[in-house]
Amino acid sequence: MVLVVLDDVTEYKDIKNLLPRTDNRFKLLITTRLRNLDANFVDLPLDVLSEDEALSLLRGILGEQRVDKELEIAKNLCEWLGYLPLGLE
Repeated sequence: MVLVVLDDVTEYKDIKNLLPRTDNRFKLLITTRLRNLDANFVDLPLDVLSEDEALSLLRGILGEQRVDKELEIAKNLCEWLGYLPLGLE
């Protein structure tokens, strides 16, 4: 089995010709901010983190002292990254 990942898809027409047609050995994972990209796809919506959750994740990555020392900058960073876990990582 082969997993194909298409990240941050903004238009279905851009990927339509890349999709596997008949070969069942391919599994496809598409990340997008769009909803209902195509009727043939199963949506799995993931919410963004709250500010507190984002700061907690950042503390786990950078250390509590570092984040708390520059808390306003950390909050601004979390907001700028849209409270997205992968962005924070």
